Amino acid sequence: MSLPSDQASLEFSELVKYLEVQRMADYFRSAALALSIYEYCVTLSEEQRLIWQRKASLASLLFLVNRYGILFENALMVVSMVLWAGPDTPSANHTIFDFYTLSANLTLI
Repeated sequence: MSLPSDQASLEFSELVKYLEVQRMADYFRSAALALSIYEYCVTLSEEQRLIWQRKASLASLLFLVNRYGILFENALMVVSMVLWAGPDTPSANHTIFDFYTLSANLTLI
């Protein structure tokens, strides 16, 4: 079935707009990842002094779960960005994306 040229150009422009939005979202995700890596590097010595050299407590456990949960989430984000190729991506990539979404939801809890 062939589409009229106006409808085809409209669908193409919508696709281009969608891809532009996705690229911008990837830029923001990359910036967030860079900032979180920077924050990890800057605060690692404080973490060692305040968390690792003290007796384990509920507060330190919560801190570690939150800190390394975000690190795990960022790692999944990078994997999903690298493997995500579009709507016809194999289901394994969607599974990685689903794990990333689950990780984000667990971090919020």
